Amino acid sequence: QEHYTFERYTVRCVRYAGNSDSSDIIDRAEVVGTLDQQIDEVYKFILKNIRKVVSIEGTKRYEKYEYPEKAIRELVANAIVHRDYKITETYTKVCVYSDRLEIINPGSLPPGVTIDNIKDAQFSRNTIIASRLKDLEYLEEYGRGINIVYDKMIEWDLVSPLFRNFPNSFEVVLFGEKFKGLNNRQIAI
Repeated sequence: QEHYTFERYTVRCVRYAGNSDSSDIIDRAEVVGTLDQQIDEVYKFILKNIRKVVSIEGTKRYEKYEYPEKAIRELVANAIVHRDYKITETYTKVCVYSDRLEIINPGSLPPGVTIDNIKDAQFSRNTIIASRLKDLEYLEEYGRGINIVYDKMIEWDLVSPLFRNFPNSFEVVLFGEKFKGLNNRQIAI
């Protein structure tokens, strides 16, 4: 099994006590290593730092994470695969807040991909990385990941994810239960 180490590329993970960067930091990790290790470690960090929601059905108690695990997995894998590795003076950032989860990646969307067509556009900035991680079963078929994220958020009755593209970064936000019932305009505010 081949491994591709990108030691100089870091994923900075932070768990904040509140809903802003000025909140106290509860947990943090600097994740480096092979790309498959980064996906595994970032995923574990997020699951360790998000709440579990408890429900009672009949006489049984069930626990589930506040965000769909499959959506988290897709977003983490996509962040590692599709980041712009030409940008070396920064890092992928994962922020776990009390009311949302944010993943911010260096580099904007690749040419031809926009916020409007992100569910349908199929373009990989890093085709060799994507191919190898697909072989290692870290990626779904090309083009399915974003649809899985949307579907899982709807299935869990959570607000659709927010994608934001900036000149030097790309950001995805998963909103927690606090945002249920809000429309897109209210969420943007």
